Amino acid sequence: MTAQILNQALLILASLAAIVVIAAHLPALAGNRATGPAGSGDPAVLLFEGEDLVDATEAAAALLPLPDADGGSLAAMIALLERRFPALGPTLDLAGDRGFTIDGLEEGERLLAERWAGFTRLTIAGGPADGGHDRLRLALLEDEVRCLRAIGEDSPQLIWKEDGTGRITWANRASLALADRVNPPAPGQVPEWPPAPLFADLPDPGDDGQATRIRRSVSLADASRPLSGPLWFDIIRIRRGTEVICFAVDATAKVAAEEARQTFVQTLARTFADLRTGLAVFDRQRRLALFNPALVDLTGLGADFLLQRPHVHSVLDRLRDMQMLPEPRNWRSWREQVAALEAEAEKGSYCENWVLPGGRTYRVSGRPHPDGALAFLFEDISDEISLSRRFRLEQETVQLLLDRLDQAIAVFSPGGTLMLCNARYAGIWGVPGGRLLDLTLGQEIARWRSASAPSPIWGQVAHLGAMDSDCREIAGTIRLGDGRALAARFACLAGGRICAEFSESARSDALSLVPGDAMAASGA
Repeated sequence: MTAQILNQALLILASLAAIVVIAAHLPALAGNRATGPAGSGDPAVLLFEGEDLVDATEAAAALLPLPDADGGSLAAMIALLERRFPALGPTLDLAGDRGFTIDGLEEGERLLAERWAGFTRLTIAGGPADGGHDRLRLALLEDEVRCLRAIGEDSPQLIWKEDGTGRITWANRASLALADRVNPPAPGQVPEWPPAPLFADLPDPGDDGQATRIRRSVSLADASRPLSGPLWFDIIRIRRGTEVICFAVDATAKVAAEEARQTFVQTLARTFADLRTGLAVFDRQRRLALFNPALVDLTGLGADFLLQRPHVHSVLDRLRDMQMLPEPRNWRSWREQVAALEAEAEKGSYCENWVLPGGRTYRVSGRPHPDGALAFLFEDISDEISLSRRFRLEQETVQLLLDRLDQAIAVFSPGGTLMLCNARYAGIWGVPGGRLLDLTLGQEIARWRSASAPSPIWGQVAHLGAMDSDCREIAGTIRLGDGRALAARFACLAGGRICAEFSESARSDALSLVPGDAMAASGA
């Protein structure tokens, strides 16, 4: 309780101290305001609290165009006064709480700056009593006029002013230069005034302060742009009383870019129209920006629905309602699946096969774009899936038939890689798994050689099917390490494949080499 009372007492003392400091500096300002109408010898005084203007004498109000509440900052006033009192801002920053006097551009102009307790006071003396403030006020106005005139004349924009009848009453340098290119004067002739309007049928801006925006083109009479077409401008017309102020910005490059973009989009649309893959491109707001006819054919989404540029969630919801999506167990899991789909597509990692209730299968992939767009590709892979299933079924059938044979069989590709073998082969030669393996003919010859007695047949097998050899088949008898005799037969098949066959029904130990013609005659 005692600490709270002490804090309140300190706060009251600090407030009284601030009031005393402000009161010590306000008498001069109050005296200036109490003198009635400002005379030429009255000093112009401005008082700022921090950055905000809190008070000004009548002489200051008459001397300076005081800004409104949004622009009445100390920085804005310093920028205005620096036109007559150079280096006022830097000097004020370096002065700290010390006062200083700075001279103006003309003799007799001076400014006194003071700072204390967060307040800043600027006192402007205009010189002798014979119109010093008037001279300073006129100089400030002339500076402002010169600045505004330079801005208007040097602006690359077209700026002009029209009266109530549409006649041009003022135009800047860029506007007059373009008028001379559109309607060039005769040699030696002075351009007419007022110039003819550059743009016809411009809309009326309406009430005072209102603005209208429109895009218009103008064709040049000179030959500087024979193939580039007209110049395009974005025009803004603002009514000010009975006059209209007009601004025109060159939009030729923008129009060319828009036309190029439209042409590019049309080219893409024509290209995508011939694709069998459905394409849906969503912009960064995830609204449909582009699609092709294949998307309509594959998904059944109506073109009228797609032309409304629906959101990606609306498209997926419609596909779900049409049973064109894998059906989740419940609605919550479906929304989570949609969110995950969009997130994965943004990273470029989404690719999934959708098995639809009707029996068809679609491959759907998401691809992100650098500008934030998102593309989905829909491919009907039902025939591919069906063909793969048939191939796997045939492969399994062939494997089952091979496994029922008494002979051990292995088939090698033209490159010498083991393509398939049956269970009998795996059992005899100890091949792990008994199915397709990453083994080569050379590795298998080494396996055969190590597991059997020495035989000249292995050297012949290594060169079987070589282009410099007419040998198309090798047959003979080999003996395993456990004493079993095997009839071995190696034959070149169509396409350069090699078949190795081993049987325990061997009757002879002879080695026979069958030429290609004999093999062809035998139908092997």
